[in-house]
Amino acid sequence: MWRKEKRKRIDEAIGFLLPKGEGLFHQALNYSLFPGGKRMRPLLCLASCEACGDITDEAYRVASAIELIHSYSLVHDDIIDTDEIRRQKPSVYKEYGENLAILVGDALLTLSFEILIDSQDVAKEIILASSKMIEGQVEEMAISEQATKDQLHQISLKKTASLFSASCVAGGIIGGGNRKQVDALRIAGEKFGLAFQIADDLADKEKGGVNILAVLSPESAKEEITSLIDSANTHLSIFQDTAGVIKELIHSINNW
Repeated sequence: MWRKEKRKRIDEAIGFLLPKGEGLFHQALNYSLFPGGKRMRPLLCLASCEACGDITDEAYRVASAIELIHSYSLVHDDIIDTDEIRRQKPSVYKEYGENLAILVGDALLTLSFEILIDSQDVAKEIILASSKMIEGQVEEMAISEQATKDQLHQISLKKTASLFSASCVAGGIIGGGNRKQVDALRIAGEKFGLAFQIADDLADKEKGGVNILAVLSPESAKEEITSLIDSANTHLSIFQDTAGVIKELIHSINNW
């Protein structure tokens, strides 16, 4: 119930923040965002905020900005990887062409930064994460088929875990968390992001490209997920009874 309600509120916030228009570009912007996926990163932001205090309007704005950054990365990644399907429909570049898709991704990233201007305390965290995502994508493009586990780990840290971690930190800061709480959220978010990427690799095991299953068996990959989730839970233990939702989000990975 919590997740369903918050996803609805996030979608409403994104819809409100998007520029209005009827042209092809505005259609493509909406197409890139709706219907959404899991909305896991903005949900983590809200859950972290709730663990430290109350969910505010600022939390929804920042959560929306985080989802825009994630969506921009998907639009551009699909072009780079020539992935034709995203969320059970043609990817943006297949539907609208590469040129417009590139501009849609650019617009999503730019709009996210515009939104974050009003949240200086968390803007640095999220912008640094978006920069790491680009680094991770560049490293993934350059990696060989003989990649080591450590190389894949470093790519996952940058490309996936960085935004998970920043989402949790942003929520913690907005919720009024102290330094110890925010640091715990930072690490827990990173651990969950790494577990999330491994689970995603397991789901995409038939797909080409960089995949942890090149260096780990499916059984070992699942053990790695369990270890990362346990570590995330350990760091969240300082919250006692206020981190129930974020723990639930982390454990939802077992249902995929």
